[in-house]
Amino acid sequence: MDTFVTDRSFEDLCRKHGNEINLSLMDPPTRKWLMGEYGISETADGKPIPRAQKHALVIRECRCGRKIAGNVYFRHVRHCRLLQAKGIL
Repeated sequence: MDTFVTDRSFEDLCRKHGNEINLSLMDPPTRKWLMGEYGISETADGKPIPRAQKHALVIRECRCGRKIAGNVYFRHVRHCRLLQAKGIL
């Protein structure tokens, strides 16, 4: 597939799925650009999420199969017993 996204296809995506975009996770200039250029309405409360909490929204999966939210993932990977038993670490 072509990895290039046209302006028209991005506009269609914003029109169809704009209400699913969580604007509170974006930085203010990007949020303003999407709202101005593509007409995305701000459905979120508009309060930015603090950086100390934003990392917890990212869910990563270890090679052992465990899904972990936030920066704790990196500590888990260092001490993962299953990976150590397999000799990956």
